[in-house]
Amino acid sequence: MEVENLREIILTYLFSPPMTGCFSNLRLAFIIISLIFLVLLVILLFKNTFLWRLFIEDWMEFFTWKAFGISMIERTWEKIKKRLNTGQESEYKLAIIEADKILGDVLKRMEYSGKEVNEILNRLSASVFPYLDEIKWAHNIHECIIHDPDFRLSLDDTKKAMDIYEKFFIDAEVL
Repeated sequence: MEVENLREIILTYLFSPPMTGCFSNLRLAFIIISLIFLVLLVILLFKNTFLWRLFIEDWMEFFTWKAFGISMIERTWEKIKKRLNTGQESEYKLAIIEADKILGDVLKRMEYSGKEVNEILNRLSASVFPYLDEIKWAHNIHECIIHDPDFRLSLDDTKKAMDIYEKFFIDAEVL
């Protein structure tokens, strides 16, 4: 009943204003122009990446209490870990490649300068990450996979590297 009354009040206000003459037409024109601007604002918000970041990402971070993109990294990490259960060396290699890609993305999000992960890792000190040598070892496995097609990777080495990546992601508060 209240919804019908509210709808009736709105329709009465919009289409049957107490004013007559040119003022009622002017009011209707301003309502239409306002709606057009609202639609354009929504379109601009979704087309413009700066406004998207400024508005939507902030609200998502506020409501989820996580930095924007963390949930996507968590889902990707779970998919990567499932690759270890396949028993195929090619899947192990893909898991290392994908984990190292996340490592690079996280280091860039942390605003460490450098074009490649090697460059960034070489600039870091052990005071920043106490297990930096382990991270470099895991990244070197990635480099061997990328540059040597005949590189053999065991499940034990893969698990060790994945544990190192996971430890880094936990310390970086990504997982």
